[in-house]
Amino acid sequence: MPKIARAFARTKNQFNLWMELMTAIDNCPEVVPCTNFPDLFFPESANGHALKDIREAQRMCSSCPIQLKCALYGLEADESDGVWGGLSLYDRKKLKKRYGSIRKASEALKIRYRQFTEDGIQADKR
Repeated sequence: MPKIARAFARTKNQFNLWMELMTAIDNCPEVVPCTNFPDLFFPESANGHALKDIREAQRMCSSCPIQLKCALYGLEADESDGVWGGLSLYDRKKLKKRYGSIRKASEALKIRYRQFTEDGIQADKR
């Protein structure tokens, strides 16, 4: 496949992923935290005061109802900036390196999220 065709396919995929995320945000019964504090989710660097912002954004993501969809978007669209679904750029790079591909990292993320939510539901029942 020629480079231009690959670039177009990648851009089209990113657009489709973005539209899915925007639909999830629009259909969410709650206001998602990133819409109220966008600067917090897109710090200028990953050190100093920005680290505090990243941690705060990750904390806010932990209670967001579309956290998984957002994290998958950041990973699958290969976002180079920001906190997406609680994952910083460093976190996303680490996942891709650990699993060897975006597809495998996405699958692992889905499994981990499912286990986490099931554990939380079981803890609530106790």
